[in-house]
Amino acid sequence: MRISLLLTALLLAVSPVAAQRLTMPSPPGFVLGYEGRQGANLVREFVPRGQTVHNYTRMISSHRVAGMGRVGEKNFAIEWVKRHLRRCPGATPIAVPFGTTAAGIRIDCRRHPATGRPETVIARAVRAGPDMFLVFVTFRYMPAPREAQWACGQLGAIAVTR
Repeated sequence: MRISLLLTALLLAVSPVAAQRLTMPSPPGFVLGYEGRQGANLVREFVPRGQTVHNYTRMISSHRVAGMGRVGEKNFAIEWVKRHLRRCPGATPIAVPFGTTAAGIRIDCRRHPATGRPETVIARAVRAGPDMFLVFVTFRYMPAPREAQWACGQLGAIAVTR
């Protein structure tokens, strides 16, 4: 229970200008593996207990990019996908619906050049006031349909609150 509360607290990213928060459920067994800031931008990465951000099977990442809310979810997601596809040539992007304003994407990379292993990323871009959040679940393997549904459930439960 304490870990779940900690994960929920750490996933709350507050935008100082808009006083909005991004919240999402805290999956059991995940712990904070990395947190870093560059100016107003914030990155948080959660991995299963016993794993690291360098050696993981699944990872949940939350990136806040300050001031990019004006770009819009769809355009932000498109640019992120372009960069991701350059890192894994031949990867397959597939749109994933997450409501009317959020942009979602799944990218299947059969063999990621950095690891030599398959990798699937399911991501959702969400605007919170002046900021943009990109939250994604990375699998270092091709997930079974139920695992992809789990990831979509995590991303679909994201909420922006004041």
